[in-house]
Amino acid sequence: MVICCIFIVQVYGQPPLLFSMPKRTRKREWEDDYTLLCERCGYILEGLDTATPCPECAKPIAESLPQRRIGTPWQQKPGFVSMVKTWWMTLRHPFRTLDVMRFDDLSLSRPLTTSLFYAMMLCAALMLIQTTPNVLSFMLMPVAIGVLALAIWTIFCALSQLEAFGLQIVGKSKGYRISSHVTDAIVGHGAVGWLFTGLIWVAGFKLYQLIMYLNPAQNDYELRMQVGRLSKQILYPSFIIGIVVGLLVFEIFAYLGLRRCKYANRVRPASNPDKKQDPSLGLAESVESEM
Repeated sequence: MVICCIFIVQVYGQPPLLFSMPKRTRKREWEDDYTLLCERCGYILEGLDTATPCPECAKPIAESLPQRRIGTPWQQKPGFVSMVKTWWMTLRHPFRTLDVMRFDDLSLSRPLTTSLFYAMMLCAALMLIQTTPNVLSFMLMPVAIGVLALAIWTIFCALSQLEAFGLQIVGKSKGYRISSHVTDAIVGHGAVGWLFTGLIWVAGFKLYQLIMYLNPAQNDYELRMQVGRLSKQILYPSFIIGIVVGLLVFEIFAYLGLRRCKYANRVRPASNPDKKQDPSLGLAESVESEM
């Protein structure tokens, strides 16, 4: 929590609203979450020709249309392969990920955080598989793996939801159009940072096991104690480094998401008849062909 507060102060330039009064926010001029805005400056583009640029910042209006958000591979077709592709895309091309990410359906983003549980199960299995036999009962191994993975996943999910709540607070304090749909999609994709935490923990723990259980100086008590202290000096920092690296990757993507999607547009539901649909609804197919 302290690290998150320090990060918010350093990155966003002001402490969380729990500790200080918010600055003067931008007046909300849009009617609802579906009003077409320029995704760069927030200028209302409703009713303007989509072939023209934004009158405020000259960003092409076509680049702000919600139909251009075709979704990440996971959002298009949830599955193991698409999950791996989405994680790789998030790490390799974060801006492209944020530009194509969809926000119209929470069910497209929240399961991505849930899928992290299987990755944590793999990390837990790698941590608990010993280098020597008979250390952990074969019958208790699956239970231990499940409990450890569930504990780690629960902590990471809690931190992700806390971050989503923080993004909404910071976004609203700055006058951005940040809803739960946007923040859940951002933290759902940014949760790949926690995978680094698990992998670093596995590396540190396995190195600790190799030093302890493959120690050639089993009969030398003093040397064995020195090796034990050395192994602990490797184990403990690996847990700290894992948390710092995972948190850094997660927070950087969250910050980029807040800046990139502060005025993100969503497709208006067809069940809302009181608002006229945007005239460019047919761009989804052409955009998909361009991608």
